[in-house]
This record gives sequence, structure tokens and C-alpha cells, in this order.
Amino acid sequence: MTKIVTLAFGLLLSMGSLFSQKIDYDNSSKWFFGLNLGTTWQTTDVANRYNVGWGLTLGKSFNYNYGKKIYFDIRGRYLNGNWYGQDYDTTSLANYNPDNQAGYALQTYKDSLGFSVNNFKTNVHRLGLELVLHANGIREKTGIDPYIFGGVGFTWHETSGDLGANGLFGDTMFYNYDPALVNKSYVNSLLDKDYETALTGSTAGNYRVNFMPSLGFGIGYQVGKRVSIGFEHKTTFTLIDDFDGYVDGSSKYNDIYHYTSAYIQFRFRNGREEHTENTVNNVDNYNTAGGCVKPTITLVNPASNGLMATAINYQLLADVKDVLGRENISVKQNGVSNYTFTYNAQTDRLEAGVVLVPGMNTFEITATNTCGSDVETITVNYEDCKSPIITLVNPTSNGTTVSTAAYSFSALVQNATNQQITVSLNNVNVTNFSFNPTSGSLQGNVNLVVGVNTFVITSTNQCGTVSQSFTVNYQTCIVPSITLISPSTNGTTVNNANFNFAALVQNVGSGQQGVSLSLNGRAITNYSLNNATGSLTSSVVLVPGLNTFILTVNTTCGTDTETITINYSNCTAPVVNFVSPAANGTNVSNATFVLNATVQNSNNGQGITFTQNGNSISNYSFNNSNGSFQSTVTLVPGLNTFVLSSLNACGTDAETVTVTYTPCVAPSITIVTPTSANTTVTSANFTLGALILNSNNGQGLSLKLNNVAVTNYSFNNATGALQANVTLNPGVNTIVLTSTTSCGTDTETITVNYNNCIAPVITVTSPTTNGSTVTSSSFNINATIQNATNVQAVTMTLNGRTINNYTFNNANGLFQSTLNLTSGLNTIVITVTSPCGTDTETITVNYNNCIAPSISLVMPAMNGSTVTTSTFDVAATISNASNGQGITLTINGRAITNFSFNNSTGAFLSTVNLTPGLNNIVLSITTPCGTDAVTLTLNYSNCVPPTVSLTN
Repeated sequence: MTKIVTLAFGLLLSMGSLFSQKIDYDNSSKWFFGLNLGTTWQTTDVANRYNVGWGLTLGKSFNYNYGKKIYFDIRGRYLNGNWYGQDYDTTSLANYNPDNQAGYALQTYKDSLGFSVNNFKTNVHRLGLELVLHANGIREKTGIDPYIFGGVGFTWHETSGDLGANGLFGDTMFYNYDPALVNKSYVNSLLDKDYETALTGSTAGNYRVNFMPSLGFGIGYQVGKRVSIGFEHKTTFTLIDDFDGYVDGSSKYNDIYHYTSAYIQFRFRNGREEHTENTVNNVDNYNTAGGCVKPTITLVNPASNGLMATAINYQLLADVKDVLGRENISVKQNGVSNYTFTYNAQTDRLEAGVVLVPGMNTFEITATNTCGSDVETITVNYEDCKSPIITLVNPTSNGTTVSTAAYSFSALVQNATNQQITVSLNNVNVTNFSFNPTSGSLQGNVNLVVGVNTFVITSTNQCGTVSQSFTVNYQTCIVPSITLISPSTNGTTVNNANFNFAALVQNVGSGQQGVSLSLNGRAITNYSLNNATGSLTSSVVLVPGLNTFILTVNTTCGTDTETITINYSNCTAPVVNFVSPAANGTNVSNATFVLNATVQNSNNGQGITFTQNGNSISNYSFNNSNGSFQSTVTLVPGLNTFVLSSLNACGTDAETVTVTYTPCVAPSITIVTPTSANTTVTSANFTLGALILNSNNGQGLSLKLNNVAVTNYSFNNATGALQANVTLNPGVNTIVLTSTTSCGTDTETITVNYNNCIAPVITVTSPTTNGSTVTSSSFNINATIQNATNVQAVTMTLNGRTINNYTFNNANGLFQSTLNLTSGLNTIVITVTSPCGTDTETITVNYNNCIAPSISLVMPAMNGSTVTTSTFDVAATISNASNGQGITLTINGRAITNFSFNNSTGAFLSTVNLTPGLNNIVLSITTPCGTDAVTLTLNYSNCVPPTVSLTN
């Protein structure tokens, strides 16, 4: 049956692909009628066989129109089906109770040993109401209609079994289901295919009716304006376990039945048609009471030409009248057709979500019918609105690990003012940051907590909101890290056997302990390590081919290992490096630019090519002895892209660099150190670092400290780096750096507070929260104390009493103490005092030594056990029972006092007298600290089955 359904559905789809038509909402009614044919089966305790089913549907669609992404149906369904089930193994009915279980007829038809083989036939009639959700957007574009549905309804079913043999002995003769004989062929030879016995507790010919929900899915295909075909599957949940006439006591699940079908659905013709279609000479005629009417277009948004828009997404709206449908309308933006617009024929409304381009956007809407056409053109001017841009400066990467609590962060925020920026640390607002709207520089100083600290920088203007989040991990013990410098890229090829290996090793500690370096598996000991800078270097001799370096650093805080390979080859491919400009995006204000590069291994300059913006340039000079390459070029305004490549027998290399030519660029100053505009230092010697772009060779630079000119600074015109070493005065020092050229002026002002006296800071690390409750009187407290001069500067009190049993390490600031708490609320105060100030931290801990009692049942081991004696020992272990006071025992609501309790072991024992049937026993304990109780049931059966013992 499944193959037949699949073949039928495939044929329907093939016909649909040949004869599919556009969906006609205008002439199709929202009412529909459907026929379906398929196969039915059941998921039950008995193995199933598929059989035929059929049904009818009648319903109405809602939200059914052009451009709707989803529409839904409410439909009624009638289903008729039948199917069979047949097991081929025996089922014991020895304990099957005919008084309260469905299929009691099985008890009559079991054989002399108490066995039967389950089988059934089920007939079903169902009436249901269903809600169907369709993906109309897919259906309009492809004709394919995917949907899901759910419903409720009533199912009439009759389940009967082939359990007895007809003929000479009547219909009550049972089959012989001896387990030693049962197999598939034997069972089939017994059955007469006469399902004569009702299995659902009713008599033959009568139906049971039950309320049942259902779920399903389907996929259809539109083959005509009002005709669709498809395939669907429906599962109905019976909510009962005897739908197959048998209840399996070991199963936890109810029966369900299924219906898989192919269908055809017809929509009624809309009786309120407003136009007719004739196919004579392939011309559509549009008829109205007033004759032939041309389409009309009325613009709604925009309503007039030249409207200014500040958002890139725009909604174009118009009313288009007297057209047959969407296919008679076209929309163009700047001459390009827009196919995503929607049109509602009932409201005449056209809607198009468009993306504007900067400048003028021209929209053209055309509507056509057999009587003529109408065209409307309108323009919208889009001014690009710039959202904020946030670029992190420090830290340079997310997840940076530091070893000090004091931390300075900085970022570059564009298109924002100071009032449009917020900064938070661990969900707490940070207000002590500075922001320069001219340069976009944002800087701030914070104190980190141990562990991961999360920063969020948010900027909002009229064009949008942008957030940048990053984390900084503050750890007192930092895992070592390795940064490879030379070689820096895996698989680098060199043509010299002598090679200088270099790396940056951080968080190593003192000495070279824990640092190991090997080349091709051989340990290298002739390396040098600078503990202050972390620089590690070693001169090695490479072997031809692949050479593998392994560098490992192992400390008490962790291990880091880096592996890198370098290829030593006598045949070397060309190497191209730009010298000037050294990086992409260089900005210049002069059209004449001198480009410098080095080209190694170029074979006397043969194979060198040089292009500007894709155009070849030949006016360059090349010195083969040192590989120097130079070309004087004329830049075009804007971005200039240069590509320099070299080719020899060993390979090729090409480098690309860009130069932006702006006729005149104002100078720009970025303070590099300090990272914050308001910095406090403890040394009078201070180094100022800055980056100055477009300074015209440093002319027009001015540096002042407390309004006194500073001239002993260094400036690198190539990089724009400025550095000045100044001597600060006690207190607040103001530093002003100015750069002035013919293109403009930029000024940066920072303040540096010279203070060598810093107040102490206490950070409690354990407990992490105040007011916690503990059940042990012994309590550990841990903290870090910074800027404490000695242990005498630290004091601690517990509930106002001075505590001296603590340890404090002045070198690393670690503070630890173990306290004996008193019952109730305990207040701990840590204070540290130095000549520079005082800090105090208060911690509260609630010590609760009152523990609620608990009962652990020992006997019976399982609730609901059945016993055959009238007396039974109830045993349990009771903890925190307070000498047994508050223990109560009841059986069937009657208090029992004859029990024993051992306070030292918590053992509880009582011998109770049971009554025949179910006995309910409750054991409870109540103390000032709480209550616990257990409830158990025992089934006392005084009916003992006989036993047989073989003697010979």
C-alpha cells in the first residue's frame, strides 16, 4: 500500500509540474473541499500490518492573500480506516485479570497452560477539527505548499481478535498455543481470519468512542488556480493503552495510530468576480460598468519628490488601482527592477522595502492593463548617517591577563560626544574616564578584581548604538607565554644555514629554570635569556630541508610550548618588502610620492613588474647589489594601490600597498603614554609618548609642562613618534602638546598627578559574598592587602574582639586567618593603616548549628511490598533526633508507642500488627530544628498459594 501511495503522489507531482498555474486569490474562494486516500497503521504492543484508509476534509482559509507570509485553515475531517495486528510469540495470561482489564476475552481463549498469541483487527471512524499553518511565501514563489497541523476530535473504534476456531466446536474453542510448537507458520495454520471476538470490553458490532488529539505535517503543490495536490501524515494519540485489545503491564506508553495519504484539494470559485478573462488572440479584456479604464497610481510614501531620508532602509508605498494583480505591476530603483514588492488586490496597496544608496534614488512604478498604463516617478535623497565606531587600543586583544589590580584601558570612539558614551566594569558603571571628542580618544583607570573582569563600552547617537566588550583576566599567578619572533611564520624558507632564533618569553621568573629549547629533537643550551625583557636568542646551524624548533617554558603556574619549522634551501624565491610606505593606508598631502622597496633574489631585476591602480609603471630604478627599488609616482586623489612583484626560477613574491592622497591633511595627535588623560604616578621622572601624523616634518610642534616650554624631546618624522622625558612637580602637572601646519591645528592636554604616597587597599577573596550561612564554627577568611608597609599596620576584630591569629605576607599582600565563630551573626572587620591612608572591609557570616532531623528507612526495603505474616518489623535510622523526643509512628491512622530508639546510633525499631489488605504506616520526627517524615505501604496477604515439590 505504501508503494501505491508513493507512486500516486509522484504521478500527481509530475502532472503538477506540467500543468502548474499561478495562484489566483481574486477568483478563488477561501472555502475548499478535499479527498484523500492512503494507508493506516498503529504503534501498539502487537506487531502491525498496513491497510487502506480514506477521508474527506472541508474548511476555510484565513489571511489568504497576495504577499502574506503565512495563512491558516480551519478544517473539519472525516477519516475511515482499518488495519490488522498479529504476533508470532506467546503471551502468558496467567495473571490477566478479566474483571478490570480490556480484552478480557483473552482469558476465555487462553490454552490449558495459560498462553495465547495476540492478534487484532481495528475499524476506525473519526470526526475532527484541525488548525493548519501554511508557508504562503514559499507557495507563492514555487507553488510548493509546506504546512503543519494539529487537531482534536472523537474516534469511534472497534477492535476484535481471531481467538477461537469456528465449526464443529462453535466459536469458543481455543487454539492450542503450546510455546514448544509456536512459530510463524504454525500460528498462520491455526488462524481462520475470522475476527469474531470483541477485545475492547464491548460486544461485537459495537464501537467505543474516545476524545483524542492529533498532530501532522504535509506538503502540497499548486497545479491550478483552484486545485492543489499533496502528501500528508497524521498521528492520533489515543490516550489509552487497550486500543489494540491488549494491555501490556510492562509498557509505559499508550497506543497511537497513523494515517499517511495523498490528497487532491479543490477551492470553490469566487462568486464575486469583478472581471472576466478571454483567451481570444491571447488578449485579456478588463470590463467594468463604465467601459475600459486605465490603471491609476497614487504615491503614498514618499508623497513628493526630493524627500530627504537618513535611514538606509526605506518603505515605498503606493495605491495601484484597476490592475488584475501583482504580475501587471513593475517597480524599478535607479533603473534596476525590484521583484520583492507586495501587492494587496483587495486594498490596492503596493509595498516595497528598499535599500537606499547614498545620494539621489529614483523610483519608477508602472501599472498596465488592456486599456493602457500609468507610470509614476519619484525621487528620495539619502544622506548617509554614521553610527558610532569603537576601536580598542588597550587591551589590544580580548582576554588579556595581567598581574596587577590597577589597570588603564583606552579606546578610539568616533562619531560620538562625551554624553553619548557609557562604560561598565562587571555590570557596574565607570564614570572616571576621559574622552576627547576631537581625537576620539577614551581613557580610564580602574581596579580589577581577581579573575575575569568584563568591560563594556557603549556609544549611542541618532544613527544607532554600538557596543564593544572585552575581558581582562587579573591573576596573581600567570601562566608563562611564548611569542615567536624569528621565525614568526611556520614553514619559512631561508638560504643561509646560520640562523638566529629569537622569541619573547613572559612570566618565566628569574634564571633559566624551566626553559628548554631543541632543534630537530636535539637540546640547545647555548641560548641567552634576558629575564627583564623576556628576550630569548640562540644562534644555530640549520640542516638542509625541514628544521623543527621546540621551545617549552614550565613554571609553578603552568606550561607553554611552541613548535615551529623553518626550511633551509639553497634555491631562494624572490622576497619583496615595501620600505616606504611601510604599511597600508598611508595618508599624504603631496601628489608626488617616492616609493621605496627592497627586492631580494631578483636575478638582476629580471621578472620585476610594478603597477599603480592596475596600470603598468616602468619609470623605476633598481640596484641589484643591495636590492634597492625606487620609483617616483604621481598619485591620484583618493586611494592608490601599488603592486610590486618579482619572479625567478625558484618562485615568485608579490606585495601590495595602498597610499591615500588627500591634498591637505590636518595634523593628528594621539597620546600613547600615559594611556589615561588623568594619571597618578609615584616617580618624578616621567616619559611622555605620542604619535603625531601630518606634522610637516615636525615643524610647528609645541610641548609645554605647567605652561613652561619643553624642548628636549625627540621626534621621528617617518613614524610620527614623539618622546619626551620630563621632571614632574609634586601635585598635579599639566602637559600640553600642539601640532600646527598650514592644514590645521591639533592639541592634546593631559594631567599627571605626582604622588609617592598611596593609601592601602583591601580586597577580600574569600568569602566572595557577605551574609553567607555556614554550619561549622571553623571559618577561613582570605584577602589581599596592597600598599601596607608591615604586618603591624593590619588589625582584625571578630564581633568587636581583637583577633591576632592571622598571617600576612608583606611581599605579596596575602592575608589569611582561621576563626572560631559564635552561634548566630558574626561580624569580621579588617583594617589596614599607613601614613598614606586607611582602608576597612567588613564581612558578616551567619553560623547556624541547628540541624534538622532526617529519617532513612531500612525495612521494608521497597514501598508497597507484600507480606504474608500479620506482624512486621519497621526499622529506620534517624539522624539529629535529640534523644528520640518528637518521634511518632502511626499505622492506618492509629498511634504506635511500642518502639525502641538508640540515641547514639539513631537506630529505630518497632514491631507492628498488620490488618489484611493495604496498611499505611507513617514515621515522623519533629525537633526545634525541623521535621522529617516517611510514608510507606505494606500489603498483608493472608492467602498463601499452594506449593508442589517433586520427590521422584
